[in-house]
Amino acid sequence: MRGEEGGRHARLHDFCLTIPFGGVTLLAGAVSLIFGSGEVGGLITLSGAALCACALLSLKAWKAGLSSAQYTAASTGVTTGLCALLWRDFQQRGRAVAPALLLALGVAMLVFYIYNICSGGNPPKRKAE
Repeated sequence: MRGEEGGRHARLHDFCLTIPFGGVTLLAGAVSLIFGSGEVGGLITLSGAALCACALLSLKAWKAGLSSAQYTAASTGVTTGLCALLWRDFQQRGRAVAPALLLALGVAMLVFYIYNICSGGNPPKRKAE
């Protein structure tokens, strides 16, 4: 997609999907902690909190007209780590359904982040006419 400056941009902002994904991850981690998943639940919770922070910082940068590429890259790194953790947990637990669902969502987010980065990042703010 061509932006107003003539550059290429993704069709969707990274924070539009990272905010709900971070919230779901944070909630899943909290539920996991409540039901005794210990270290894994804590790491999932921290990942969710980090994703929410990256999304909010990305939104703030975008509103200020700045690049939010570093926050998209950070979200990609956090999600990659989360997917690795969930894959290991999925293998160890005998293929439990809950980690598998979060893992599938994480992989979908990785595909989105790669698309966002390769497309040139978030679309610019539209100027009021």
